[in-house]
Amino acid sequence: MQGLLEGDQHWYGILNEAIQARAPFQLRFLFATICGFGEVNDIPDLWFRYKDALSEDFVRKYYENSGPQYALAEIEEFLKYYNLNLKKLKLPTNHLPDALSNLIN
Repeated sequence: MQGLLEGDQHWYGILNEAIQARAPFQLRFLFATICGFGEVNDIPDLWFRYKDALSEDFVRKYYENSGPQYALAEIEEFLKYYNLNLKKLKLPTNHLPDALSNLIN
C-alpha cells in the first residue's frame, strides 16, 4: 500500500511544480499526458485536487461552474491521442453542449 501512495505523491509533486511556472493550457496537456503514460492509482482524485488550476483560465473567461467543464472538454481532446476518454478514466463527463465544446477544439 505504501508504494501505491508514494506513486500518486509523485504525480502531485509534478503538478505542484508545474503550477508554479505553467499556464492552465499547459497543465491540462500535462494532466492528459500523466493519464496517458503515467501509472496513476486515482485519476479522479488527481482531477479534484487540481481542477482549480487546470480550469483557471476558463473560469475567468466563462463562469466558475462551467470553467471546469471547458477544461474537461479540452482534456478529453488530448486524451484521444492515448485512446482514452473521460469515462474510461472515471473522470466527470463533460456537460457542455456540443456547440460550446467545439469552441475549444
